[in-house]
Amino acid sequence: MRSEGQSCFDTLRPACIAEFLCDGSVCDSNCCAKGWGIGIDEEYYALYQSISDEGIRLRVLDAIEQREDGAYAIKSLKNGACSLLESDGLCFLQKNMGASYLSSTCALYPRVTYLLGNMASGSLTLTCPIARKLLLLGKTPMRLERVQAPLLRDACWAVQPKMDAGAFRIVQETALALLQQRRYALDERLALLGFFIDRVDESLGAGTEERELSGIAEFYLTPSAAELLTYVPFDSAAYMRWLFGWMDEVKRRDWDALFWGRRAGMEEASFNQVAEVYELQGENSLARLEALYAEYRALYREKFLPAHGHVLENYLVNEIFLMAFPCKYEGSLLVDWRLLVARWKLLEFFLIAWVKRYEGDVGEEEVLSLIECAEHSTMHFPRYTEAWNAYIQAGEQELLPWMSQMLVCGER
Repeated sequence: MRSEGQSCFDTLRPACIAEFLCDGSVCDSNCCAKGWGIGIDEEYYALYQSISDEGIRLRVLDAIEQREDGAYAIKSLKNGACSLLESDGLCFLQKNMGASYLSSTCALYPRVTYLLGNMASGSLTLTCPIARKLLLLGKTPMRLERVQAPLLRDACWAVQPKMDAGAFRIVQETALALLQQRRYALDERLALLGFFIDRVDESLGAGTEERELSGIAEFYLTPSAAELLTYVPFDSAAYMRWLFGWMDEVKRRDWDALFWGRRAGMEEASFNQVAEVYELQGENSLARLEALYAEYRALYREKFLPAHGHVLENYLVNEIFLMAFPCKYEGSLLVDWRLLVARWKLLEFFLIAWVKRYEGDVGEEEVLSLIECAEHSTMHFPRYTEAWNAYIQAGEQELLPWMSQMLVCGER
């Protein structure tokens, strides 16, 4: 519960997250039934002891155990479900006492907030099915808002202090505006974002003030900036080597089971889809893989993007919030940009394979399932994320060669 005198912060976020409400009856209790360890701190345990209604109080306290280390936690049933999960898919505690009585784990998930100075930004992680639909399905550009808001339970994620709070806000708002410029293809928006981030990196090193940084940002939002895209010819051979190199690495580590997609109630391994559509069962030359990719990408552009391009735009916009872009990872700002691009390209690669496999018959639910897969692998498997980041940063580092390896510009 919010304490008196709690500070509020200038917070940038998607406007729709104010509508978010955890409801297990809608999402099949996706997190409450998965055996999460839900700790209870002493303040909240005391709060539960003070519940005036005896029936509610006894029901809640009976669901809590004290572990050997003295810490309190909610018990899990034999099937892994939280012992406060009701048959209607709702939480007994939230239903009877309100969200302010939830433990920190339950109150915070799926919220993600970052704080730099007096500036905060945040959204919802897409591992939550309600959050996915709320954030991704809007067909108009995602509406963003700046509000004065407290940090829920004073919890926030770490940010690398690469710039001051004012500069962070300028850079983040410009990144979001670039990703919503629909006159460009998604890869072109990411390329322009890369040029902008490279310029910001250089400017911050030279001690540029916020006013000058705002002027730099304005240029990259003008049509004149599109001339930069002529310097990014796509190198499909380098892209194929990069992607299939990562496929080989994942197979070597036995991580391919992390990737799957749902269709018509069935789960299918995304790696198997890739192997099937690229005919990897036999020997395939690099030139053949390039030709197949060009063919499949054309089908993806024709059959998939007109119906679902807005979902992918919203995904990238939300990634800016989830990655505290560009201040989450150590190193230059371009490290954050490369990681953003690489996550997007891997998701797109699986989507293109799926579209080819089903000859363009891919619906909203399939898209959301693949996005869930991408989010789950990076949010819940630290070893995978560490290896992925190392793989990305071990290759080409110069801006233009890396762009040409990853981004397809000039598609209309």
